Amino acid sequence: MRWRQIILGVVLCVSGSGLAGAECGWVLWEKARYSDSDLDWARASNKPEWNIHRAYETMMECEYSKQRVWELKTKQRDPSDNPGIERVEKVPNELLWIYFKGGASSEYEWMCLPGTIDPRPKS
Repeated sequence: MRWRQIILGVVLCVSGSGLAGAECGWVLWEKARYSDSDLDWARASNKPEWNIHRAYETMMECEYSKQRVWELKTKQRDPSDNPGIERVEKVPNELLWIYFKGGASSEYEWMCLPGTIDPRPKS
């Protein structure tokens, strides 16, 4: 699904039409999901928080920034420096799952999308 959004955004930018008109670029999005316990995860995953980190002129700039954000967040959540964190699972430059002692968890996902694409679900 994500690749369809990227391809559509590139086509819209190149064709000069689209939601953002002539203003095309790349946006670094962060999707975060939180849960108080393993039992709460299904409900929590239905309501992710979406945040825009920054807009970039090129996809390469956005991807470089995504890598830096992932590295920083991973370093900040290192279990050896945070006694409340049980474990961390990672997909380099893409995903980060944090499992806290007591059952709470957080999931972070970063993506670079064309400026014409808004990944947030429609209400």
